[in-house]
Amino acid sequence: MVMALPPPLSSKSFAEVVSGNRAESIDLKEPSVYRGEPAVIFSEADILSLSFSSPFKFALVGKFSHGCPALSDIRKVLESFDPKAPFTVGLMDNKHILMRFNHEDDFHRIWLREQWFVMRFPMRVFKWTYEFRIDAESALAPVWVSFPLLPINFLKKESLFSIGKTLGQPLKMDSATVDLTKPSVARVCIEMNLLKKFQARIWIGCGLNGFWQRVLYEKVPKYCSKCFKKGHEVFECKIDGGFKISQGNLKEFQGSHKDEQ
Repeated sequence: MVMALPPPLSSKSFAEVVSGNRAESIDLKEPSVYRGEPAVIFSEADILSLSFSSPFKFALVGKFSHGCPALSDIRKVLESFDPKAPFTVGLMDNKHILMRFNHEDDFHRIWLREQWFVMRFPMRVFKWTYEFRIDAESALAPVWVSFPLLPINFLKKESLFSIGKTLGQPLKMDSATVDLTKPSVARVCIEMNLLKKFQARIWIGCGLNGFWQRVLYEKVPKYCSKCFKKGHEVFECKIDGGFKISQGNLKEFQGSHKDEQ
């Protein structure tokens, strides 16, 4: 009786065998050591590249502070707005969900609304960034900005977005500005950092000349730099040991706060 011999053992390692089946290779970071313990080091450029890649380019975080509905119910509500492209929804913890959109219009439509209701649960929406933390709400917010009496030759997307970029990241123009049905004022929605000073005017250079353009902000959300939450300012914060201010001294505080800015 002739017995079959077992196949010869491969001289390749398991990692080599697996990598040989991959369609493309990936560039792995070399292991490192930090304070005597294993570590891996990513550069700032690496972090930015990972953060702005396609899976996260149009990512939003939904926060439920008073109970969270089922993911299936959240998907149904988002689908009811007839999105232009497929999207995904995933649970981050018992209060936060991650929504990833594939179309910029869907991303803007959800983010530009301050609050949504899913079933009976209110959901506030924040832009996801690589600095996102579960225990801190993002200071980035979409703010509608008006430029009254801006010369009409500037009422084009390229020029308006260039003007808006001096304040933040332009997102979109309102329909009246696009259609020139209200040329007395240009309105642009701009992604702004609520912790930074909001400029009252900007200089628009026109060759050797130029002019100061007045800037108006609509419904700017409040943000507390003490507890990192939206909805109130520092002097209204209820954290123990936080800054307390009486109603009588409120105007004095607000005046000094503006001077500091």
